[in-house]
Amino acid sequence: MKRITHIYCVILCGGKSLRMGRDKALLPFCGKSLVEFQFQKMQKIFSHVYLASKTPYHGLPTLLDESHLFTPLIGIQNALQKLPCQKVFFICVDTPLIPLEVIDSLLELSLQTTAQITYIQTPQKNHYLTSIWDKSTLKAIENALNSQEFALKNLIHACKSQVLSYNNEKDFSNLNTPEEYESILRG
Repeated sequence: MKRITHIYCVILCGGKSLRMGRDKALLPFCGKSLVEFQFQKMQKIFSHVYLASKTPYHGLPTLLDESHLFTPLIGIQNALQKLPCQKVFFICVDTPLIPLEVIDSLLELSLQTTAQITYIQTPQKNHYLTSIWDKSTLKAIENALNSQEFALKNLIHACKSQVLSYNNEKDFSNLNTPEEYESILRG
């Protein structure tokens, strides 16, 4: 798989982890922390990988979020403002099962469309945070934040978007609770 240089990757890991009861990014996963696992996995596709977080992890390149708000929109906005590329791929730290081939398909689709946001949809859910955002969304993000409209669905539908359909719901399992974490570890 060829490494992508013109689209950067940002791993979103600035959530509160309330349901988990501890920082999800630091959970043990495949012999390392979850954040290290995701970072190394994304390096297989992307030449430039960053974390979006309120705190740095393990010395990994981090776009620090200094806002008092806990919304992924802050991390998305921060990345689009600070990184020199036109498009950024976002993924959550707590979705370690997404196959690299699916991400590659999303990248291919984003290059074939003029959409501002390209995201993945499974039969049960839209995965707005496994997505590629163009810098042209910055004004819409700013408007959403100023009006405290944090629902990604509304923002994405206000922008020109493209969907990649994918059928395997399990690949998009995330680690929100100790039970979900244990289930994924068991396989």
